[in-house]
Amino acid sequence: MQELLTAEFAPIVIFAYNRVDRLRALIESLSRCRQFHASPVQIYVDGPKDIEDSVKVNGVLRYLSSISHGNIKIVQRDSNYGLRRSIYAGVGQMLSEYDKVIVLEDDLIASEDILSYFNAALEKYASHSRVYSVCAYAPVVDRVSSFASSLILPSAHPWGWATWRRAWREFDIDLHVRPEDISSRSFRTAFNLSGFRNYTTMLRLAAQGRLDSWFLVWNYYLFMKGGVSIFPPRSLVTNAGFSKGTHSSSWNILRHFNKRMPPARFDFDLPSDIRVDYWAIDCLARSREARLSLITTKAGILKRMVRDWKL
Repeated sequence: MQELLTAEFAPIVIFAYNRVDRLRALIESLSRCRQFHASPVQIYVDGPKDIEDSVKVNGVLRYLSSISHGNIKIVQRDSNYGLRRSIYAGVGQMLSEYDKVIVLEDDLIASEDILSYFNAALEKYASHSRVYSVCAYAPVVDRVSSFASSLILPSAHPWGWATWRRAWREFDIDLHVRPEDISSRSFRTAFNLSGFRNYTTMLRLAAQGRLDSWFLVWNYYLFMKGGVSIFPPRSLVTNAGFSKGTHSSSWNILRHFNKRMPPARFDFDLPSDIRVDYWAIDCLARSREARLSLITTKAGILKRMVRDWKL
C-alpha cells in the first residue's frame, strides 16, 4: 500500500435520491475510512419525480439531518434532475471550487481503504495529463485479482471514481457522438475493451436519446481524448443497488449471477508507468462478467424495443 503524499484530502461528492437504506449503508462504510471525517463531503439529494417518491426523498433528508458529522453539507434539489444531469452539474460545481473530487452514488458499499486509494492516486497522477480518472471497481478475474499493482485502461467506470478539474474542464454532457465512430468495427473493438462491455451499443442509444446516461458520454470523451483511467486489481466497492435504481431492473441478470465480493484492501502499488495494460483487457474480455454483461445489454435493448412498441 502506498502512503498518502499529501495531508490535503480530496472532497467527496455523493449523489442520493430515494433509497435511505442504501445511502445509510454507504455512509456507514465511509465512516470506517480514516480520512472520511477530515474530508469535505457534499451530498446532493435529487428532487422527487412524483408524490410517492417525495415520501421516500423526505425519508432520506430526515436521515441526513440526523447525521452529526460537521464536514457534511446537504444540497437538496428543488426539482428532479435525474442522474445524468445531477452528476454533470454536481461534479462541475465541486470542481469549480476544488481541483479534484471523489464521486460516489448511494448504492455503493466502500472499502475502509477506498479514500486512502483515491487520495494517493489523485496525488500521484495529478500532473499526468493522460490520466482522466481513478476508478474503484474491478471485476473478479483470477489473473487480474492476483496482480500487485493497479491497472491502466483506456476506459472509465461509474461505480466509485475520482477526477481532476483539468480532466473535467472541457467535458460536455451533450458532446456530439460521431456516427462514423459507432459504425467502425475498429472503434467498437477498442471502445468495448475487446468485448468486455458493449459500450458502443449503449453509446448509440444514448446519442439517440433512448438511454439517459452521463457515464457513456464521459467514457466516450475520455476515449476520444486518448485518456486512461487507474483501476484497482481488486474492487474497493460493492454495488448493492441492482434491485432498484435508474439503470437497474429485473432484466439485469448481473444482480442474480455476478460474483459480489466484499470490498478489498488497498494493498497494491500505484505504478509510475501509465502504459495501457493490454493483457488485462484480454483477461476482462474472457471473464464471466463479460459474458453476463453481453446478455444484460441484449435484454436491455429488448426491453426498450418492447417499451417503444407499446408507445
